[in-house]
Amino acid sequence: MVAQNVRWIGVSFWVSVLEVAVGVVAGGFVNWLFSRRGSKELRGETRRLRQIVTLLALYMQKDGLLRDVELDEHGNLKGFAQTVKLTGVPSEEVVGRPEIKKGPHDDNAGYSQEYVDEEG
Repeated sequence: MVAQNVRWIGVSFWVSVLEVAVGVVAGGFVNWLFSRRGSKELRGETRRLRQIVTLLALYMQKDGLLRDVELDEHGNLKGFAQTVKLTGVPSEEVVGRPEIKKGPHDDNAGYSQEYVDEEG
């Protein structure tokens, strides 16, 4: 009787191992299947969004909001330049002037812009 119980425990152990192995393989297959489908959908959405952004950039260039729109050999947007127009309130009062000078942390990095007060 004891020998039969020991054998039954050994068989149930291997059945459990087999069930886990089958579950891992089935789960891996389902994961692979859905990740392929999701990846395909994402590539389609990305392609469509690239087309929309490229069209928007071309329309903005036509209206003068962007300039120098660059496209690569496939027609995808590569880069652009934007013209920024600053506006403000006209004033007769002078409160300071912008001055560009080398900053303490700009050894070879170029120049930083600081505001210099005329009165102080």
